[in-house]
Amino acid sequence: TLQDLLENPYDEALYEYYTTSQLVKLTLKGKATNINEPAVFRRVSPSPDGQNLLVQMVQRPYSYSLKEDSFPKKVDIWNLKTGAREQTLSGHSEWLASLALSPDGRSLLSGGADFTARLWDLKTGETIHVFEGPAAAVGDAEWSPDGRQLLTRAQCFREGREIGRHAVQRLGAARCQPETGDHFVE
Repeated sequence: TLQDLLENPYDEALYEYYTTSQLVKLTLKGKATNINEPAVFRRVSPSPDGQNLLVQMVQRPYSYSLKEDSFPKKVDIWNLKTGAREQTLSGHSEWLASLALSPDGRSLLSGGADFTARLWDLKTGETIHVFEGPAAAVGDAEWSPDGRQLLTRAQCFREGREIGRHAVQRLGAARCQPETGDHFVE
C-alpha cells in the first residue's frame, strides 16, 4: 500500500494549506502584482510571446486511494497582463500527465491517462487532433525544436512488466500492441 495518501477531510485541508500558492508577476524594479487567485498549481508556463500563461491546477474532488499526481486537473490559458482566464482546455477524460507548448506558442500538446495525446489551438481552445495512444498513459509530450514533429512517450505493459514505449511523430500515431509488444506507426 502507498503511504501518505489523503485519508479524510482534515488531510484535504492540510494538503490545500501546504500546496496552495499565489502566482505573482515581478518586475525588474521589484514591483509585485498578483495574477488571478491562489490555487494548487501543478504547472505554469509562459507563452513564447510573453502574453499568456498556460496554467495547470489541481482541483477537487481529491482521491483517498491515489497519489496527488493522479488528482483531477484543469488547464487554463490566462492573460498575463490582466490575470483573466481566456480559455479552459477540456477534453481528456482522465488526469493529465504532460503539457508542452509549441515553439511558436500557438499550439499545445497534452498527454493523458486516457491513452491519448491531444493537439490544441490555443487561440480558440479547440482540439485540433486526438492521437490514440497505446494501452498506457501518455507520460511525456514534447515538440521538436522546429515545431514540425510531436513526440510522446508511454509505457506499454504486459503481465506487470514494461514491454515497450511509443512515439507520436509527424502528426501520426504510434501504437503498442499489448499482446506482442510490437510498435507500429499509422
